[in-house]
This record gives sequence, C-alpha cells and structure tokens, in this order.
Amino acid sequence: MSTHDLHARDLMEPALLVSPNDEVRTVAERLAASTHPGAVVVGADDILLGVVTEFDLVFREAKVHLPSFFTFMDAVVPLGNQKKAMAALERASASLVADMMTREVHAASPDTTMEQLATWLTEDHLTLVPVVEEGQVKGVVTRRGLVRAMAAGWKRSKG
Repeated sequence: MSTHDLHARDLMEPALLVSPNDEVRTVAERLAASTHPGAVVVGADDILLGVVTEFDLVFREAKVHLPSFFTFMDAVVPLGNQKKAMAALERASASLVADMMTREVHAASPDTTMEQLATWLTEDHLTLVPVVEEGQVKGVVTRRGLVRAMAAGWKRSKG
C-alpha cells in the first residue's frame, strides 16, 4: 500500500482525552508522562470540544506582548490589538483546560486522506488532528504518525 492510499483510519493512534474541567497542571503532567504532543478535550460521550497542545502549555511561560499606550491631550490611546492581548493573558493564566484549549479545531473523518491531513498539519502548524466518527473522538493523527507512515512506506518500497 502506497502512502498516497492511506487515510486517517490507517494513521490514527489513541488520543489522550481530557475534560474541560481538568486542571492545566494535571494535563501537563499527563502529557509529560506520555508521547502525545497534545490532548483532545472532550465532553459527554467523547464529543470533541477542542485541543490542548504542548505549544499551549509552553505559551504560558512566554512573554505576553501587551499593547502600548500614548497620551494625547489628557487622553490615553491604546496601540495594538487589545482583544488579542487580553485573550493571550487569559490563556497564559488559565488554571482549567476550558480556559486554555483551542476550540476551532480541524477534525478528520476516518476517510480523510493522508494528503489532506498533511496539508492541515503543515499549513496550519498543527501537531495533531482529532479523528471523529459519528460525533465521537476515535483517535488522533499526529505529525510524528505521518512521518512513521512515510518511513515505513519508503522501507517497503526499498525491498
């Protein structure tokens, strides 16, 4: 089987599932003890709500760029995107997964092609894509999983 013939069902691995009510610290500990690049946030019946990745956790330690201000005739005028800065502050200080997770997530079906998965992972700088069937999370496809599939395909074609 060529890697071009592979689909999410062939590439997915078990997902690390977490609740939006879990503490960020607990999720960090679970990720640190696993090989997963992120966790899939699910609600009742494993319905996809979002993801929390290593990037999200590392972001907590990064410098948050706050908007600058200048005064003009006793008026304080903000420079930059205040909403974006506030969202970054809230995310960096989150104690619960619900306040940190990315809610707008690409979700694959089991029939999503490897090409489409690779496109999402590269163009949108993703580390994982949840695989959802009939509304429930069935697994994830990761960048590392695609690399493994590519390496296995090359090894098979070499003989």
